[in-house]
Amino acid sequence: MLNSVQCLSQDSQRLKLEVSRFLASVRAA
Repeated sequence: MLNSVQCLSQDSQRLKLEVSRFLASVRAA
């Protein structure tokens, strides 16, 4: 249980990173 929660939090953090990077590239364009 704890493991899956940890994985989920890591996934969400990575997702936020990807989204912010995408938005940054869109603004730069």
